[in-house]
Amino acid sequence: MVAVAIFVGFVSLLRGKGLLCIPSAGVTWLKGHRELHDPSEIPASHTDVLLLLTQRKTSLTQHSFVTLKTGKVTRILAEHVRWLNSLRPRPRFLFPARKRRWKSGRPSWVPSRDTAMSLASLLFLIRRALTIACGLSKLQASRFTVHSLRVGGINYYRLLGVPLEMRSQLADHIALSSSLRYLRMEPQQQINVLSSIVGRT
Repeated sequence: MVAVAIFVGFVSLLRGKGLLCIPSAGVTWLKGHRELHDPSEIPASHTDVLLLLTQRKTSLTQHSFVTLKTGKVTRILAEHVRWLNSLRPRPRFLFPARKRRWKSGRPSWVPSRDTAMSLASLLFLIRRALTIACGLSKLQASRFTVHSLRVGGINYYRLLGVPLEMRSQLADHIALSSSLRYLRMEPQQQINVLSSIVGRT
C-alpha cells in the first residue's frame, strides 16, 4: 500500500490530506473515451485515470478530479484497487487505516472499513520503506515528509520541461509564486549553473 501511495502522491502532486481522502470508489479508468468499470479490463498501458478528491486545500467543500497518465502508476494502482475490491467489507478509502487483530495468538494488520490512514501512519510507513528498501539511515529518512512527494513531483515535471503555469495548475496553486517556492536543484545542477556564471565573468 505504501508503494502505491508514494507513486500516486508523487505523480498527482497531491497534498497529504488530499491523497488520503480519496475514496476507494473514486478511481475512474478511461480507455480513450470509454470508461472501464472493472479493473480486470485495464490494459498494461495507454490508460488514463481520474481520482476523485472530496476536498482540496483551495476548495474544502467541492469535489474535484486529478488525472494520472503513466503506465507504471496505472498498473500498480490497478493491482491495489483489485486487492481492495477483494476485501469484505470493502474499505471506504483508497488508503485505509490499519487495525491490529489477533489470530492464533499472533497480531496481524487488517484494513479499516470506515477510516482513512492518518498522515502520521503514512509518514511512518514511508520512512520505514526508505530505510529498508533504499538503505537510508533513520536520520536521513527522518528528513522526509509526506509533502516531499509533492515537492519532488513538481521538480520532476520541471525537469521534463512542463511550463511553470501548467505545474502551478496541476499542483492546485492559487499563485505562480507558490510554485516557484517548490523549486529545488540537485548539487550537480547548482555546480553547473555556478560554473557557467563564473565562465562568463
